[in-house]
Amino acid sequence: MTPKAEYCDEILDAEGLMTVTEIAKDYGKSARWLNQFLHEKGVQFKQNGVWHLYQKYAVRGYAMTKTTANPDKNGIMREHTNTYWNQRGRMFMFAFPLRYKPE
Repeated sequence: MTPKAEYCDEILDAEGLMTVTEIAKDYGKSARWLNQFLHEKGVQFKQNGVWHLYQKYAVRGYAMTKTTANPDKNGIMREHTNTYWNQRGRMFMFAFPLRYKPE
């Protein structure tokens, strides 16, 4: 395998997760813009304030949700769920012909 292909495979197999905000910054956009774009393209939907991938994309393993609990200002533990993308999901998004539109 060429060094370039080996690097690509290594990155795609990395286990790290990233937020949609981090990916959106690759395009000079906001997380809100990218989430809406993915929704309009039929990739994801929002339920109870959390973005989830439609089954067609969920089975590809591009993203996962994680729930964390943190104390609020009164010390009461509150749960919060976020969607995180892996490198394969990031490359999937990169393949879209992203149209830059005003926020």
